[in-house]
Formats: sequence, structure tokens, C-alpha cells
Amino acid sequence: MTTRRTTILVAAWIALACLSVDAAGAQARDATARQAAGVIDGLVSDTSLAPLADVTVTIVGSEVRVITAANGRFRIAAVPPGPHVLLVRRIGYEATTARVEVAERDTLRLAFTLQPAVATLDTVAVAARSVSPRLAEFYERRKVGPGQFLTQDQIEKQNAVRASDLFGRFLGLRLSSDGTKAFSLRDTPAHPCPIAAIVDGIARDTEFGGLPDPKEIAAVEFFAGPSEIPVQYKSTVKNTWCGLILIWTRDGS
Repeated sequence: MTTRRTTILVAAWIALACLSVDAAGAQARDATARQAAGVIDGLVSDTSLAPLADVTVTIVGSEVRVITAANGRFRIAAVPPGPHVLLVRRIGYEATTARVEVAERDTLRLAFTLQPAVATLDTVAVAARSVSPRLAEFYERRKVGPGQFLTQDQIEKQNAVRASDLFGRFLGLRLSSDGTKAFSLRDTPAHPCPIAAIVDGIARDTEFGGLPDPKEIAAVEFFAGPSEIPVQYKSTVKNTWCGLILIWTRDGS
């Protein structure tokens, strides 16, 4: 009996030691990642080069979000090395995006110039097409962001063959080689991150073969992560962590 108790105690001690080693290894990896992280320093101004305060700067596909100070400057610390997409937006100005590459232990310095938004453009487009109430929310979100948007005019200019061909212009996703799926940039072989689509409020799976023809589409929205997705759609699909595409057809069918 004593021998059995001793064996159990030894096994428990070994398990505890393994947990301690794993925890220590995880802490070491976290410390190494922090040491290798970079920094993004930036300045946002308007077309007259006057600094802009209260501009939101987001790393697309993440929860990282900062606001510019009165001098138009912002700083994002502890940025993992590698490619990232920044979304820069402020009410009253056209949002802009930029692909950046952050090097290990380096500071990336950027400058952005935001163009004033022309408030009458959307009004003319809406009146000309007699936009339905369901599309009104698209135009409202397009004014204030976040998200990336395609209007019917922009869709028609692309002459796309498949609906998925329209998604290639969105920052923060990549298409599969056959164009039947879209994945978040945080996707890895070990942890796939497919992006789902909702058509006229109805969820589709991540296979895009059955999406409407581009000629039937009136508008498209893309949200790169849960912080950007409109609240009313967060419970509609399971993998909102990866992002969401909203498609609106011309006749709502």
C-alpha cells in the first residue's frame, strides 16, 4: 500500500513539474514576442496639413484601436512583426487604409492625409435609385464606418464574373485559389479562419459557389473582425471572429 501511495505521489509531482515547465515556456515565448514587437508612430492631418484629433486608427482584424491626440499623432506599441492593414477614419472625412510591414524591434513612422467627405454624393445616389429601407442601413454605415464598402456603381465598373471576384479589393482577407472561399489574414494551416457571408439578411456558409451573380448585387460590405461587425449580425453566423461579408441584392430576393 505504501509503495502504491509513493507511486501516486511521484506521478503527481511529475505532472506538476511538467505544468510548471509548460507555464515557464509560455512565459518565455510571450517575453520573446514582446521583445521582438515593433511600434507604429503616426500623424494624421487634413488636406491643408492641419493635424486632426479624434481620428480612429485600427489594425484591421484585431481589437487594437487608438485615437489621435490634439496634435494629430498616435502611437501603437507592441505590434507583432509582419504585415498589417491599418484603417484610418474620422466622421466627416473619407476613411483610408494602408498595408504596412512592421520589422522586429523597429519603429514605423507613417503620415496620413484624410479627404473631407462630400455629404451630397450619397444623397444623390440614394434618390436616383430609390433605395429600399434595407439598403438604407448600408449607406448609413458607409458614412460613419467602420468597414469597407462597395456601391452598385463600383460593382458595375469591375465587370466581375463571380461575386467572390468583388471581394479581392477588400483589405484584411485573401481568396482561395478557386475563388470559392475567403479567409481572414489571421488564418493559419493549424487554425483556419474562413469568412462567412450574409445575403439580404440570410446567412450563407463559407462556400461562395451559391452567391448571387454580380449583376444582381446592389451593395457589398466587409467587416474584418468582431469589433467592426454590426451588432445585429453578430449572432447570425458562428465565426464572426474571422470577419463577415454582407451582400445586398437589387431586388432583395
